Amino acid sequence: MKKTINILLVMLITFLLSSCVTSQTDVNQAKHELWIIELEEDTIDSWTNIDMEIEKAKDEIIQVDEMWEEKKEEIKKFEIISLTDDQFLEFDDLTNENFLDSEVEIKWKTLAIVDKIIVTFVNETSDFPVDTYTLKQFSSWDESFLYRAFSRYETLDYGKNVYVFEAHSWVNVTKLQIILNVIKEEEKEISEKVEEIFEDVSLDTLPVSSTFWNPTYLWSGKVSYSDLKWLEIKRDVNSDLTCDNLTSILADKLNGWFFWNTCRPIEADEGISFFVIRLDGEDYIYEKHYYLSYEWIYWVQELETWTWVTADNIWEKNSELKEWNKDFSILNVSDDLFIQILK
Repeated sequence: MKKTINILLVMLITFLLSSCVTSQTDVNQAKHELWIIELEEDTIDSWTNIDMEIEKAKDEIIQVDEMWEEKKEEIKKFEIISLTDDQFLEFDDLTNENFLDSEVEIKWKTLAIVDKIIVTFVNETSDFPVDTYTLKQFSSWDESFLYRAFSRYETLDYGKNVYVFEAHSWVNVTKLQIILNVIKEEEKEISEKVEEIFEDVSLDTLPVSSTFWNPTYLWSGKVSYSDLKWLEIKRDVNSDLTCDNLTSILADKLNGWFFWNTCRPIEADEGISFFVIRLDGEDYIYEKHYYLSYEWIYWVQELETWTWVTADNIWEKNSELKEWNKDFSILNVSDDLFIQILK
């Protein structure tokens, strides 16, 4: 009787194993673990070889990762090179900057009375043009300043970005070079993100004009126009954004001191437009915002940026700038573009 029960038990276990394990190898392995059969040596060796191959593949992956990390270390993220013996400028460290954010602020302080600063930008692998620009908002009594290397200003792109800062102090001139290397490690991911965000707004559907010229993609999933360098258009789902709840929504979006003025509904309640002043570090930025609710299109046209505004006097500056809204000539172009998109 006991022998019969053992035989039935073995048959039952065998049946269950064959029902839940798909391959004969797996069946044999399961049986072996229940001490029903002994595995053949070549089967054991086969599994051992597979385990060894898996471990080998893991080691190779780790080695490739280490080699990539070493390669990135070889490519310096940034370099600061003095081109003259004497220097009137001392630049801040850029170690913690994320160059893939498409916005890098290069800050410095002056070590002497500097009359003017000229910045030349070039990236030989980029379609961006060579840019030579005299910092118009810099005054000789300023002890610190910054230069915005932004993709939307066409002064930062993938590859090697070279900036030469030329400082003039009376008859003396000093030059200093800064190199920002932007590795294309995430180029594909960013490109896919751009397509996803603008899946319903292709460049083919956006207007083209001799006034504002052509729309172009920025890395950060936004669109700008070649003759409106301070314009950014993006997807932003804020279907309930109105002039009534503007303050609370901007508080979530801007995360800092700000004031707005002149909020106006767009015809047939299809959106709103308004002006915003916000603090950005030691600077303020004044912008006009537009929002199309039915298309979920949000854009920002930068108008002015400067210093001398703090949390204590930002309200007064907002009131002052409000009186100047009609004097920003760039809005003639930006408003015209918005009207054409609205059509």
